[in-house]
Amino acid sequence: MFAALLLNGICLICVTLSTILVFGPLAGERKYSMFEVAQTVNMLEVIQRIESVIGFALIANSFMKASIVLFALKETFAKLFQVRSDNLIVLPLSLAGFLFSMLFISKGEARWVNAVTVLHPLEATVAYLLPLIIVTVAASFKKKTV
Repeated sequence: MFAALLLNGICLICVTLSTILVFGPLAGERKYSMFEVAQTVNMLEVIQRIESVIGFALIANSFMKASIVLFALKETFAKLFQVRSDNLIVLPLSLAGFLFSMLFISKGEARWVNAVTVLHPLEATVAYLLPLIIVTVAASFKKKTV
């Protein structure tokens, strides 16, 4: 797992450096920067138009993230509601995820950018810290009673 984390970090550093080397100070303004870097690559007659490879990687990455989130939601709701056949939960959860994603698409790109850049960091901070704080408080009370 450490090797995978190290390899992932190295790949992220390489992508970031190549984007900065190609676009300079405008690299932070690009939406899909590696895709745009792949569009600008033109070496000889052999290496051209490789943005399709990056596009496939982006699509596969999105599918993998959605699958992992759906699996985590299925396991959570199955344990929370003590469902015997947890496969019955997959379709309603998928439909709910699809409908929630349509809410952002129908409101336009400006709302989506605001949600990703402003709201998501705040929501993620609360979602990551709140369980940690609850466990810490519960552990401190447990130590006092023992």
